[in-house]
Amino acid sequence: MYTKKQAKNFQERWSEADLQSLNRLLASRKEPGQQVDFFEDEGGRFMDLRGFEIRDHFQRLQLANVDFSFGKTVSFGQINMSTVKNCRFIYGAFDTNMGSRFEGCDFTGAKMKGAVLRGVFEDCCFKGANLADVRASQAQFVRCDFTGAGLRGVHLLSCVFDHCCWDQVKLGRGSFGRSRFIGLAADAVDFKDNIMNNTEFT
Repeated sequence: MYTKKQAKNFQERWSEADLQSLNRLLASRKEPGQQVDFFEDEGGRFMDLRGFEIRDHFQRLQLANVDFSFGKTVSFGQINMSTVKNCRFIYGAFDTNMGSRFEGCDFTGAKMKGAVLRGVFEDCCFKGANLADVRASQAQFVRCDFTGAGLRGVHLLSCVFDHCCWDQVKLGRGSFGRSRFIGLAADAVDFKDNIMNNTEFT
């Protein structure tokens, strides 16, 4: 769908005035209206925020079909206490707080090192994403795809992983203490060099 080479074109199309205006609107939970474009592809109709910089604290939002691909969070930028459905974060840089319910979202190739994840992530794709040093406590990951993702140094404590895909995942020096893996055999993934105290496989 996208390639990393497209990032510069999407990022450079935003003027400083547009970035400031849209951040203010979204932070105050107002609709961007005619300030943004929409496009359609095989995934449906999307609000076009590709390459956008999230600079403010977005909270209590209801986001659906928004494409943040190639975007990034800067300064205090984060998406928290929000419901986010069918949104894209492909090849973006989102090393920030993200929660509380994400459904059907695509984080393919995203850079999320050190991010703090909260709440529920259902049917989300993290293929090839950099999730090193990510932290979460009591989060739920339902049918998420971590194929080829980097999860070294993570601290995912008391989390639930319900029928997630772990193919070719990169692990090490992390902690999954008190977490529960549903639909995954204990020997299906090599969790060596990770702290697995009181971890449950069912």
